[in-house]
Amino acid sequence: FPSHDIIEAHSAENALKVKVQPNPSTGAVTMRIKAPQATKARIVLFSGSGIRVLLRDVMLTEGDQLVSLPEVSSLPAGVYSWKVYGAGTAEAGQLIKE
Repeated sequence: FPSHDIIEAHSAENALKVKVQPNPSTGAVTMRIKAPQATKARIVLFSGSGIRVLLRDVMLTEGDQLVSLPEVSSLPAGVYSWKVYGAGTAEAGQLIKE
């Protein structure tokens, strides 16, 4: 069996990479997601108080893709936390809505 360190390095290498554009935003945003392989993914957005305001399941292809989130334009101004789960990993960050 491989050591725990090798498993850790392997999973980091196969992690999703996510960037939200534009950030800060006054309207809809787009997530640029780089996936290590084709996978189902879940995008979740939480308000500053931790309430889930968006949940979207998507199919990702291997490599770079853009996922548009027009729902963000109807949200009030504030700081939101996002998470993208997929390929056995999760990526998280913040979105500022002006």
